[in-house]
Amino acid sequence: MATAIDTSLPTVASAATIKLPDPTRRFGDQLIVCNVTGTADISTITAERKGTVAILIFAATKATTGVLTKSGGVGNLLLAANFAYAPNSVLALVCDGTSWFGLALGAVGQP
Repeated sequence: MATAIDTSLPTVASAATIKLPDPTRRFGDQLIVCNVTGTADISTITAERKGTVAILIFAATKATTGVLTKSGGVGNLLLAANFAYAPNSVLALVCDGTSWFGLALGAVGQP
C-alpha cells in the first residue's frame, strides 16, 4: 500500500538518532505529530520536556529492524519490543524528560 505524506505536517528523516520538529511546527507545546521518511533504524530520539507526546507516521518500510527498544545501554526508546515500521504505521510515545516510552503502535489502513 502506497502512502501519501500529509505535507502540512513536518517531516523527519529516519536515522540512528532523530530530533523532532521545531516547536513552531507543533500542535501546542507538548504534542508533536510528524511524518518519518527513510528506512534507517531509529534507536534514539532527542529528549523533550517531561510529558511531551510524539506521534510518528511512517512513510516507508524499515530496512532492517525499525525502531529499536533500548538495549545494552544504547538508545532512549523504551518499547515492549522493536517496532518494524511500514508505510502508514503509527507510533505514539511519551517523554519523561530523558527517555521515550511507547504508548501505542499500529498500521493504519492495514487489514
